[in-house]
Amino acid sequence: MRKVLLITVCWLMVLGMVVTMPPVAGAGKYNIRAATVLVDDSPTAKCLFMFKDIVESQTWGDITVEVFTNGKLGSERENIEACQLNNLQLATPSVGVVANFSKPMRLLNIPFLLTDRKVAHKILVKDPIRQKLLSYLNEVGLVGLAFTDYGMRNLTSKKEVPNLAALKGLKVRTMKVPDHLALWEALGASPTPIAFTELYGALQQGVVDAQENPWETIYLSKFYEVQDNVTVTGHIYDVQPMIMSKKFYDRLPPEYQEIVQKAADIVTEYMWYLTAQQDDLFKAKCVEKGMKVNYFSQADLEKSQELTQPVVDEIRKVVGDALVDEYISAVKSAQ
Repeated sequence: MRKVLLITVCWLMVLGMVVTMPPVAGAGKYNIRAATVLVDDSPTAKCLFMFKDIVESQTWGDITVEVFTNGKLGSERENIEACQLNNLQLATPSVGVVANFSKPMRLLNIPFLLTDRKVAHKILVKDPIRQKLLSYLNEVGLVGLAFTDYGMRNLTSKKEVPNLAALKGLKVRTMKVPDHLALWEALGASPTPIAFTELYGALQQGVVDAQENPWETIYLSKFYEVQDNVTVTGHIYDVQPMIMSKKFYDRLPPEYQEIVQKAADIVTEYMWYLTAQQDDLFKAKCVEKGMKVNYFSQADLEKSQELTQPVVDEIRKVVGDALVDEYISAVKSAQ
């Protein structure tokens, strides 16, 4: 895997996408501990290893990067808190969890709005609102480097969920995110927050009946071993802000800050491409493993959007109408 990533980085350098300045040295030693709860084969982990290669090569090893995957350094919430304290320097938690720390990030929890990858890319990589949202993280001791692509969250379950009515009373694992909990309650389910690192066991033991995650996580976490069905609901398009400890970032010389940002930009673009390429593959592999795929009808999707309007209303109360309207307008323009 590392060999492939190094080859990719070399091609990016040839294309002129890496920092244009020559590598600098002599500014001291800095160590970045980077964490994700996802497994080594996930696009997120692959991009963190790519980030490591770019940053170390461009600083002649003055900055070293250690990558910890599969939740080795704790849950997503724990990773965020560790970044605030500079016990961890870099993390890629789900935006839903980040929204517990930075209220403007709750915009990305609006249900059934951002439903297309190309639109999501325009908004969260190209549109000016991207930097506006990331800048709010400074207020909570973090630096937002980029939004990486995680993909659309889909529902997996023991029993078949072919329509909205089948959600009634279903015990669905969610992250400990108020907007997600409210979303599933509005749809008639019984949401239960469980840490991702404990999720497989909870599904296996029947603590919950269902869970929701993008295709890559459904397959790479082997949820097909304990779940029989996938329902494509399109309720939340999930991204992972690449966050850095502000205490650590502020200590870096300006030229190293630029290298870190450029590296984040490069791996972000690669991850959006990689996730898009692999989504169909992971879906096909889930089907090969015996999972049945169901789809909500257009009528059910429209009814779901109507039922979850109170979630949007609550986000408006917390974030403010102006920012919500700006975001919704940007999404509609991108569509």
